[in-house]
Amino acid sequence: MLAAMARSHKGGIGRLPEMTDIYLKDANFAGYSPEFILREMFERGVFGFIPALLLRHYAGKGYMELNVTGQTKLIKAIGLDALQIESVTASVTKSFGKAAEIVKETLRAQCGSRAELGTILQNIAAGATPSRQSEMLCLLGAAGCACCDPKRSGCLGCGYEIYTKSALYLLMKEYARLNREKNAADNLHRERFENILEKGVLPAVMEILTSVPVLYPDAEMEPLYEIMERGIQYADNPSD
Repeated sequence: MLAAMARSHKGGIGRLPEMTDIYLKDANFAGYSPEFILREMFERGVFGFIPALLLRHYAGKGYMELNVTGQTKLIKAIGLDALQIESVTASVTKSFGKAAEIVKETLRAQCGSRAELGTILQNIAAGATPSRQSEMLCLLGAAGCACCDPKRSGCLGCGYEIYTKSALYLLMKEYARLNREKNAADNLHRERFENILEKGVLPAVMEILTSVPVLYPDAEMEPLYEIMERGIQYADNPSD
């Protein structure tokens, strides 16, 4: 019960909270089993290619396979044309490749053992990853390293950022804002807003939706889709 109180886990009278029970029953109480780390990350709403790739290295290549389940929903909801779909898909592929390189680089520099990789994953799961934006975690912070670019005002697009559920709210808010400004802009500025959307915001949203079924196969996706759809509706009807 002390463990439950320490972590603010809620349960009924005389009943150990389910979440605390998982902590206490875990075979590796220090938090180094993949199942333990995944549960912690799920509770904190951690998404993205970086944690998925770290878990693959930690638990073995056959542990998970990336797919594009979330992309179809996003494409249908936003109504992109064929050229835009190709552009966004290429950006997502590029994001995955960039994440793979960053993970490899971090493992080479910081991880001499499985235990050290486990510590990085546990820091991510616990939110012990200093970053410039509360909606995102930082791989470098999780590895005990300094920011790669102290002059940056935010984390989006850095490459080392790890998205959380609150990042999806931020991204959809930005999606709505950019769409409104794009519709009111001249041709030159309209192209700029479209580039930011297609190369920055939409690939980040798609990375979140794509990584969720990879990290948490049994997770309910509807709450995330609702966040996304509310952002789309607000972009179309800001007065609603």
